[in-house]
Amino acid sequence: MARSKFTRYVFPPPWLTRFLERAELLAADPLALPDLPDPDDRLFLGVAQHAGTLVTGNLKHFPEQAWGKARVLAPGPFAAMYGL
Repeated sequence: MARSKFTRYVFPPPWLTRFLERAELLAADPLALPDLPDPDDRLFLGVAQHAGTLVTGNLKHFPEQAWGKARVLAPGPFAAMYGL
C-alpha cells in the first residue's frame, strides 16, 4: 500500500491502515490457509474467508484453487457487479 501508484491518490486512508494492523484478529486460522505465491497475501485471503470477497489488482497471487469460501475479484468486475 505504500507504493507510489497508491500514495499519489492519497491512499491508503488512515482507517485502512488501522484495520490492517488488526486484520490478523479477523483472519481465518493461518495454518488452515493454502500456500500462496506471496506468503504475505495469506492475511488478506484469511480476512476474505470471513468477509466473503477479496478485491485485488493482483489476481495471479490468488489462484482459484486457494479461494476456499472467498470470492476473489479484480476491481473492474467488482465495480461492475455493484454498479460503481
